[in-house]
Amino acid sequence: MLRIVTMGFALGLSGCGLSGMPLFSAPSPVLTPSEPEPTYKELISKQLRNIFPAPASFDYLAVSGLLPGHYENEAAWRVCLIAYLKESSKNIDYRSETLIIQNGAVVAWRASAPEDKCDQEQLESLPVTRR
Repeated sequence: MLRIVTMGFALGLSGCGLSGMPLFSAPSPVLTPSEPEPTYKELISKQLRNIFPAPASFDYLAVSGLLPGHYENEAAWRVCLIAYLKESSKNIDYRSETLIIQNGAVVAWRASAPEDKCDQEQLESLPVTRR
């Protein structure tokens, strides 16, 4: 009995560690948002300073295509954004973020979770203007 209670408590805590952002869900069947596909690369470029406080510290940015689905019970688009950090100690590191787009704006982002499957996405370069 104690083992079951302990496992239940551990599972409950594991959900708390993900993030404050609700998970994006791709409905089955996939429902496309009623709005047209946003010019998401431009939207992301405008939000880079908010997503990554020091975008100049990245050598390369890449984005996935749009995935239609739901976020907070409304139609939305999901995009994966990968930022490859500048080389340090001969190790190249990267950060993967999941971005949610609704009504023509990036409304939320968080560190990508395994269920986002960003590691399985085909990525394209995202040109960045360095300032």
